[in-house]
Amino acid sequence: MPFVSIERLQRLLIELESYCEEGQLVQIQYRSSSEKPSQIITFLPQKVFNNHCNLYVLGHSADKEKASMLRLDKIEHLLTIENPELLRALQSRQIQQDVFIIRLLYCSQKQYEPLGDNDELVPDPGNENHLLAMIQTSNEFLLKQKLLSSGYQFQILYPERFKQEMEVMLNGMRELYI
Repeated sequence: MPFVSIERLQRLLIELESYCEEGQLVQIQYRSSSEKPSQIITFLPQKVFNNHCNLYVLGHSADKEKASMLRLDKIEHLLTIENPELLRALQSRQIQQDVFIIRLLYCSQKQYEPLGDNDELVPDPGNENHLLAMIQTSNEFLLKQKLLSSGYQFQILYPERFKQEMEVMLNGMRELYI
């Protein structure tokens, strides 16, 4: 993978954050690895976030027909597109299921048991012993139960609201049982 300048990442970050706010549909030329050719992805960005100094954009891919996470440093080109029908379809799909990003500590893909309706695993670039799980589910209560009963050590990265709810619940449990 070629070197990506800080200035280019800053421009991409600013562009993508504005597209998230505006609900703008984009086409992204994306190279997931140096061994594979780049691909064109039609994408509705939702949120940009940082994980171990890597910037990611979370959104819905029209090509995969599901939520996806893309690393900013692997985006080769970004272009806005106008397609009102596709935009409406992606926005309606976005409302049906929430996306949660959880860092699973000391967990391999072989050990992983699905937590949601549609899970996508990505190795954590900051630590080879961790995974990032992008979980789509419409049942937040069940996700909390599965996380607590799974035995995984985990950190909730997104959304912040879910992280705060889990902290309140766990602090309440600690006060009751300790």
